[in-house]
Amino acid sequence: MASPKPAPTVAGLLLLASPLQSSAAPLFLLKWGSPGSGDGQFGSPSGIAVDATGYVYVADYGNYSVQKFTGQGEFLAKRSAPALGVGRAFVPNGIAVDGTGNVYVTDLNNHRVVKFSNTGALLTWWGSRGSGNGQFSNPWGIGAEASGNVYVADHCNGRVQKFTSEGAFVLEWPTPYAEAGHNGGPTGLAVHPDGDVHVTYIGGGLHRVESYDRGGCSLQPGAARPARARASSGIPRG
Repeated sequence: MASPKPAPTVAGLLLLASPLQSSAAPLFLLKWGSPGSGDGQFGSPSGIAVDATGYVYVADYGNYSVQKFTGQGEFLAKRSAPALGVGRAFVPNGIAVDGTGNVYVTDLNNHRVVKFSNTGALLTWWGSRGSGNGQFSNPWGIGAEASGNVYVADHCNGRVQKFTSEGAFVLEWPTPYAEAGHNGGPTGLAVHPDGDVHVTYIGGGLHRVESYDRGGCSLQPGAARPARARASSGIPRG
């Protein structure tokens, strides 16, 4: 399955306030960033997450780094992860933060998940290219529960995988695209505070959002329960 590239972006961030009424338009607050490779600049910002204290983390695909800001756009820090060989630089794509402030980033180039502390320390990584439990083929979106469980949109394998906060494989479920033989897969992923997992899909002419419970069961009325793999050992990790 061919892997789509993140869409070209204008290098900058917009901050919108949630209106009091859901029918009202969002309120523009501020923006920051410009094209470039300096602090507070972006190559291709591909993912964004906010922790419980309001700090903002941006996965900068084009500059091979993750940047941290205050909620007002003040640059605080920049971090990266080691390359795994020639031509295998860290290429961040999706990003998520758990309830204790740990930051999880999908590395599109190395088919892995990288975990940082909220101070930027590299804690661990897991994954390698493949289709086994704990392996990935172009991981895109990522989400984390407050408790630390992590969900990854494993795009080219047509599935979502669930892990503990330390990278131990818990389960996986196939997406409807993979089950139907379509050339498409999951891209974006977010976890609701109640634990439901929301996933976007592209490819195969099927463009939509699907919702699942934390066990991989579709929340669509009448949906069949998917076949799922369970805990496994031997996960490639750092």
